[in-house]
Amino acid sequence: MSFSIIFPLLSLSFQAERRMHLVFLIVGMIGTTYYLSTTCLLARHLAHQPSNFQPMI
Repeated sequence: MSFSIIFPLLSLSFQAERRMHLVFLIVGMIGTTYYLSTTCLLARHLAHQPSNFQPMI
């Protein structure tokens, strides 16, 4: 009897879940790229320092 109300809600939540997965994927990719670029820049900056510190990569 209430199946006509539940089914659109299920499809709507499924679409929202897929959208959230896409948003999380994009944010994760951007975050990973930002983290790697900052790590490389930091390692390059530390490599130019006149010290015997070896950056762990």
